Amino acid sequence: MKLEGIAFQMNDLPDSTGAAAHRYMVQHRLWIRPPGRWTLAVWDGSVLSGVGRQIEPWYLNFGIGYLAQINTGTTVNSFLGFDAQRQGKVTLFVQGMLDDIQIDKKTAHDLKPPSYGLTVGAQGSVPHSAAAWTLFYTRVTNLTYRNEDNTQTPIYFGLGTGRNFSDYDQTTLKLSLMPSSGVLLQPEITFLRQGEGDLHLPHPPESAFPSTPTFLAGIVQRTLRLAAGGHAAHGRWELSADGGVHLISNAGHVSGASQTRWIGTVRLEWRTKKVSQIP
Repeated sequence: MKLEGIAFQMNDLPDSTGAAAHRYMVQHRLWIRPPGRWTLAVWDGSVLSGVGRQIEPWYLNFGIGYLAQINTGTTVNSFLGFDAQRQGKVTLFVQGMLDDIQIDKKTAHDLKPPSYGLTVGAQGSVPHSAAAWTLFYTRVTNLTYRNEDNTQTPIYFGLGTGRNFSDYDQTTLKLSLMPSSGVLLQPEITFLRQGEGDLHLPHPPESAFPSTPTFLAGIVQRTLRLAAGGHAAHGRWELSADGGVHLISNAGHVSGASQTRWIGTVRLEWRTKKVSQIP
C-alpha cells in the first residue's frame, strides 16, 4: 500500500473581470497491491483558483478535495478516479474519472451533461510466438475538465495536465512482434472520433445545458489510422521509426470533407561508452 500526494502552482489566468487569478492543483492517490493478481488505486484531484488566493492547508491534507470543498465552503474543480488491473494470461485493466454528474433533476443546473473519462482494455501474448497484443477503448465526454469558473480548468500554459483533448473516443489494437533478436515491430490500427467539444473552450452557460450534448458535439471528425512502428538495436546503434496513414472524414469538422495524411518519424542513435575507475 502506498499513499502519494502532489501540489503545485499553475500559471495565472484572467478571471471574468480581467484580474489575474492564482491557480493551484492538488492530487492524492492511494495505491494498493494485495496478494494475488490485482492492483488497485483510487485518487482525487483539485484545481483551485482566485485573485490573490493562496492554497488552503486543508487541501494539502491526505483527504478528498471534494469533501474539503463542502466542509469549508471554498470553490474548487474536483475530480475523482480509480485504476484497476488484473494480471493473467489475458491482463485486464480499467480506468475511470468522474468530473461532474448531477443526481437530482430539480433545477436548471441539474440539466448539466455528465462529465467523465473511461478506459477499458486487455493485453496478452500470442500463443506459440514471440508476440503480444493490446486492445483498448477510451472515451472523454464533451464538458470533461471544464468548469463554471473557467480559471479552474486543469490546463497548464495551454496544455492539459491529463489529456489534451476532450469529446472523443478511441479504439486501438496494437501488436508487438520480435522477428529476430534486437528487432521489435508494432503494427497498429486505431479508429478515432472527435467531436467539437474542447477543454480549452469556455464553459457553457446554464441556459445552454439542455442543448449541450454529453458526447460528440457538432460535426464529428472520424480518423482511421493504419500504422506500424519499429525498433532495432545493434551494439551502440539504435534505429526507431513510426509511420502510418490517417484517413480522415469530416476533416476539420466540415461535413463531407475528407483528407489523407501520411505521418512518420525516424530516429537514429549512437551511444557512447566510457568506463573509468571511481577515485
